[in-house]
Amino acid sequence: MHLSNPFRLALLLPLFELASSTPIIVHDGLKKEDIWVRKENTLNSTSRHDAHSSSSNSITNVHATNTTDSDDTNSTIVHQAAASSNLPINIVNKWNSNNIKVYISGLDDKGALVMLGKSGQWVYPTTSSSTPQPVPDSVAIPLGKPNSTLPLTLPGYLISGRIWIAVGGLQFFVVSTPNGPGLVQPSAANQNDPSAEVNYAFAELTWNSQLGIYADITAVDFVGLPLGIKLKDGNGTTQSIAGTPANAAQVLCDQLKAQKKKDGRGWDQLCVYNSAKKLIRVLSPSNLPAGGQNPFGTYFAKYVDDVWNHYSTNDLTINTQSSPGNVTCRTKGDKLQCAGDNRGYAKPNNRDIFGCNTGPFSIQQGDNAVHLAVVPRLCAAFNRATLLIPGGNVQPSLPPAKYYTADNQRPADSRPRNWYSQLVHQIETGGRGYAFSYDDVAPSDQEDQSGLVASADPKLFTVIVGTS
Repeated sequence: MHLSNPFRLALLLPLFELASSTPIIVHDGLKKEDIWVRKENTLNSTSRHDAHSSSSNSITNVHATNTTDSDDTNSTIVHQAAASSNLPINIVNKWNSNNIKVYISGLDDKGALVMLGKSGQWVYPTTSSSTPQPVPDSVAIPLGKPNSTLPLTLPGYLISGRIWIAVGGLQFFVVSTPNGPGLVQPSAANQNDPSAEVNYAFAELTWNSQLGIYADITAVDFVGLPLGIKLKDGNGTTQSIAGTPANAAQVLCDQLKAQKKKDGRGWDQLCVYNSAKKLIRVLSPSNLPAGGQNPFGTYFAKYVDDVWNHYSTNDLTINTQSSPGNVTCRTKGDKLQCAGDNRGYAKPNNRDIFGCNTGPFSIQQGDNAVHLAVVPRLCAAFNRATLLIPGGNVQPSLPPAKYYTADNQRPADSRPRNWYSQLVHQIETGGRGYAFSYDDVAPSDQEDQSGLVASADPKLFTVIVGTS
């Protein structure tokens, strides 16, 4: 979950750093190069070749405080949190399956890795092993039959949390890192992952005493099992994000295959099938493994050149929606330079634009407030291809109806943009739900596209599995 508007800046946590050591050796068919470990005690060691998960939050400089002195390589500690931090959660099964499992993972209010156990208490996975060890089955909570509701309660605050829903079950692992246990989460992009053929999805949330709850559904990584969310607060107000319909993955895959026929790019490669040739999910283009074949070629190159040429003689204004106010930018040579920014922006490539966390869109220690504000707004503009349309000289300023539309140089269907994101929003009920990392970027007077719900006084959070 990437949160770029001032209303949500408190949740914009620093991007994680990769471990500089040799990749961890993993069992059960995972290759050594398929998994990396975060330096900090965060939610996960990301099992992807490029080791970036665009929708993952992280907390830096925290240490595991709930570990054990036992010599066991895979032990578990159970803790009971204070009742004042309890949060009721309902999981509603609208999917045609009796075999759905629920998992909840995150960090507690001390920054320690936790998962919700069947007992209703936090389970603290821990290990002294540098080889990932399985997390006990006690964290797999059966959902129940179709049209049933599973009531759960978070026994404490949860930071950078995920509620995982899986048809069948998922495999989680815990591994020792220099700063405490790290959770190895399922990877939708890694075909060697033990959960690769499982149909699943997750909702994201942060729940703490200062801010209350912030939660969203996300297609930043992939579209799979459809989810919706509802949040009821102390005033009786309900916020709802309906998500995608039951056939969303198939519809999206068909549309991406059609787009491949139009522009010759590898959109069809985003469709993922199991060993029985059945469609499981559709990956976002940011989730294709780094290196190897580039299915999109020089897709964005001409558009980026046009943007650079246009803003060499015209001002690009970034509304930071924060204390720096409006910032004026122009391209000079091979970089975009913005007033007051601590560094410039090189031309982005496909991977940079789709992922928003590499190249010119990477965040470095010491980046100032201007830079932190420009990155999400500039990357969102490239994904939506709004930089050369009327009004695109101010970012963000245009309403969602102008995203992915024709510019003054190309017809709409031939202009490079994130087709995955555009099509996901067309499929979503109400068009809301993260489809790329900075999909919450929006003018202050417009509704954002992220599918975020929030309340300082939550009374019930509901996740609907299947059609909502």
